[in-house]
Amino acid sequence: MFDSALLPVNFHEPLWVIKSLAGYLENFNTRRIVLIHVVSSGLESTSHAHRHLQKILAEIDADSYDIEYVVRAGNEAHEICNVAVERELEFICLPWKRKNFLQRTLQGSVSQDIIRTTNVPVFVYKTWGTPREENCLQNILYAITTDPYHEKILPYLKSEKLAAHNLYLLYVGERAPDPEAEKQRRKAVFEKLNYFKSECREYFDEVRAITTVGNPKRGIFKAARKYDAELILLGKHEQVKASEKVLGSTAERIAHKAGCSVLIIPVASTEEG
Repeated sequence: MFDSALLPVNFHEPLWVIKSLAGYLENFNTRRIVLIHVVSSGLESTSHAHRHLQKILAEIDADSYDIEYVVRAGNEAHEICNVAVERELEFICLPWKRKNFLQRTLQGSVSQDIIRTTNVPVFVYKTWGTPREENCLQNILYAITTDPYHEKILPYLKSEKLAAHNLYLLYVGERAPDPEAEKQRRKAVFEKLNYFKSECREYFDEVRAITTVGNPKRGIFKAARKYDAELILLGKHEQVKASEKVLGSTAERIAHKAGCSVLIIPVASTEEG
């Protein structure tokens, strides 16, 4: 499930970030890494890209991974998504670089374009500081909903390839408009949380269910800080609401704003199979 990863590099990342991300992938038991660099036509030579990628390969522990690289030309997000599918890689790993509002408006964000368009899981790696000495996940926060498609996240949580100590199952939602509807809402929430808790208990040292009322985006940020989450796990429905196409999906916003790494898993609805 986490055996192979596509790691885009644009040569602006410090080398220690790439090495740190590669080391972090040990938490997912990843064994194969494909580096990709997309050449901008007329601005950069392919031979220069090959030389730079070979230097990066030399710095990554070849004993831990089967590593190769590929160079493409064209639209960066489009080529990255295509290679992930062509090589049958199981997720895309993005070293996140924060951009301010003006940069995002004028230049766009390749990372957000990938999150929006790909049907492959995306791991957004955030360091926000110096390299870590150890790659050991302590706390994962999974933002759950009562939608049936979220059960497709269970294999990821139950995978022996996901190494972590503690799992926090978080539900954040708005209060229902009347007492009876609120009672039914709370019942559905607790049933879903208890189901996930029972299914995941044997795979973690501790599994804790948390529910809160409010805006999901703000609630997820707050809980991630409170419980010192190192990784936020999100399901991204393939059917994006029209409003989210304009305002940005919850997954995109959390990937941009969260202070920790984020794993986003696209899932089709139960009806779609």
